Amino acid sequence: MLHFYSTKHKDEVDEIIDQFVLGAKIAHDAGADGVDIKLCHGYLGTQILRPYNDRNWKYGGPWENRRRFAYEIYERIAKEISDPNFLIGSKITMWEGIPGGQGCAGPDTSCMDLSEPLDLIRGLEERGADFILVSAGNPNLTVALAHPDKRVPDYAYLHHTFQREVKKVVSPKVAVIGSAYSVFRDGKNGFQGVEEGKNNLLYWGDKNIRDGVVDLVAIGRQSFADPLLPVKLKAGKTQEIKWCTLCDNCMELLVRQKNTGCATHDREYASILTEARQKEGKIKFKYA
Repeated sequence: MLHFYSTKHKDEVDEIIDQFVLGAKIAHDAGADGVDIKLCHGYLGTQILRPYNDRNWKYGGPWENRRRFAYEIYERIAKEISDPNFLIGSKITMWEGIPGGQGCAGPDTSCMDLSEPLDLIRGLEERGADFILVSAGNPNLTVALAHPDKRVPDYAYLHHTFQREVKKVVSPKVAVIGSAYSVFRDGKNGFQGVEEGKNNLLYWGDKNIRDGVVDLVAIGRQSFADPLLPVKLKAGKTQEIKWCTLCDNCMELLVRQKNTGCATHDREYASILTEARQKEGKIKFKYA
């Protein structure tokens, strides 16, 4: 968990905000369409936003202080990059799944309370957010919630509720993007209590867009397995899609800080992973 006791550490957070702004300026000058300010998955933004950060300092304690970190980044970027076409948005953890985590009712409870994440999102729209990528969990602690897996695929349904709640509080100007869809793949995924044909990625992506749950669907692990998925779908070549096997070897490559891709469908990444395991041993993820 995050601890800030010294003035040095408090000043360091202000310096980090400067780096966020500098990074956005570099991206803009390099021709990028926009930036995603991460407020998810246990990164610094999450650590500051979570109720567990109840210490008395500039970015801690009351919600008005904890949300200041994100708001200052948005305000500074808007001020220093006066380009209306430059997009800014955030991937946000709605519920971290640990006591005192993001989306909890307080610093010492695991009970879900979305009031703070939803208030954060309303404030981000006021500060120019163009999109919100809705997520959950913390890959370091609650990986199955962050990236629903074949061991506990049903966590993906929680994401649909989070996406719907976000859609309710933003205007049509803000694109709500849903995550945790790769786990649905082609229906071979271990979901229980669902009719055949209604447990795959195409069904839930189409349904949630049509029902107004989301505006867009983000595809993560599945994009590693087959980056040509959209092209094949458009051409009606669903039988040619290489589906993600939910092995999470791509996540292991990411954790190891290696070039990341699909070790199942691409020999290059399989070789990278094999070599890394031989040198460093295999990483075991906790799917609790």
